[in-house]
Amino acid sequence: MAELATQAATIVIHDCESDITMMEMIANRNVIKSMDWETQLPALQEEAARHGFLTMGIVSSYRGSQGRGTW
Repeated sequence: MAELATQAATIVIHDCESDITMMEMIANRNVIKSMDWETQLPALQEEAARHGFLTMGIVSSYRGSQGRGTW
């Protein structure tokens, strides 16, 4: 039983690491780094569709009146 739990944990860790790598690659795109919501939105919609996510958004420490969430 312990061996099965270890194998399952390894699979979960691998999946999480893969997701983190994918998110880092998306975050490093120039269109995302621009922090211009009007250009980010289509890119996020494209990435969400390509990777099978329901939605994606931008998180920022910016607290101005123009801060936006997901679409």
